[in-house]
Amino acid sequence: MDAKFIYKWLGVFGLGICCISLIELTFFILLNSIINMNIESQLYTIGVVIFTSGFMPPHSILIGTVIFSSIVIYIVLGAILYLVSRRKLLEDMVLAKFILLIGLFLIIGGFFKLTFIVFLGKTTITSGAISITFQEAIYDSLITPLFGAIIWMYLIGVICSLLISGLIFGAVGLKWILKLQENSSNNK
Repeated sequence: MDAKFIYKWLGVFGLGICCISLIELTFFILLNSIINMNIESQLYTIGVVIFTSGFMPPHSILIGTVIFSSIVIYIVLGAILYLVSRRKLLEDMVLAKFILLIGLFLIIGGFFKLTFIVFLGKTTITSGAISITFQEAIYDSLITPLFGAIIWMYLIGVICSLLISGLIFGAVGLKWILKLQENSSNNK
């Protein structure tokens, strides 16, 4: 593998992760501030339902905060990948290990984020008249408009793309490490 190609590829992935995470952050903020839920014939924004209304248990505040933080971490990760690709200071073996570690981080971070999305989706919204899980309320057109469900599916889709990216990063890094070790053993 050529280091120039890897740096170019790393920059494209860094920009891609940064862009999809910025869109995800925008959608997450829109989901929490603009999209309304119809609970007991009153409209509440999703952010109010999660963070302040008392309709959801107190741990939903922590879950929402962790999801927001993980989105910001992925934006920073994308920026770091792009900066590493622009500076081109790493040796081949260090770059290969870096790519492998980024792949592992994407996989572990993706499953961590997926866990919290599932936790939020399974959290129950309880009021006097209804008791429904958050995800059922998001997908119910009588409670939440269609755009809320689309944003929720985008959040899940981003996690899937990050998991796939992690597999690609890990595979490329591992293959390059093995190739470099093979070349160094042949040169001895």
